[in-house]
Amino acid sequence: MIRTMEELPIRFWLEKLLVNEAGFDRAEAAHAVAALSAAPDWNPRRVLNLATGLLASPRLPGGKEWWDGEEGRKWKGWLLEGRGPDLHQQMAEIVSPAPDCWNINWPEHKRFRVVDPPEGSALGDMFIVGDGEGRRGLFRVTDRDGHLGAVLYYTWDPLEDEENRALAQAEPHLGYLKPKP
Repeated sequence: MIRTMEELPIRFWLEKLLVNEAGFDRAEAAHAVAALSAAPDWNPRRVLNLATGLLASPRLPGGKEWWDGEEGRKWKGWLLEGRGPDLHQQMAEIVSPAPDCWNINWPEHKRFRVVDPPEGSALGDMFIVGDGEGRRGLFRVTDRDGHLGAVLYYTWDPLEDEENRALAQAEPHLGYLKPKP
């Protein structure tokens, strides 16, 4: 449901992304955007999340054809129903696989205790793990009182470039996306 005429540009932009990046046909794209925009959580963050995930399609195994595979068809169905989990998060997990074993909100002492260095790691080695929500962390193996553990070196979002592109493309339209009354 279109709430204002000003909302049309962002809907057209999302339809274009669904067609060009994920291989939806025009009717499917229009249906998905209509269903998504009718959802109670339709907001600028949701729009950017969707656009970021779609812009990551070329990085998926098989690229745009991923959407025709088993996992892609499941996500396509969710989008056509106007629902679905975090597309940005899911695409980040796919394009940058890493064992998920930490939480960005954990304090340093818990990360050191819980995040195990890979077997055979030596002091100073670095390794990457995920948080299960699309973020990646680079950890360094360190010694504390004779115990090897992991210290967070830095974190990143594997889809940061796609998110920046999505924001740049959406920025002219985001002011038109009004929250539901």
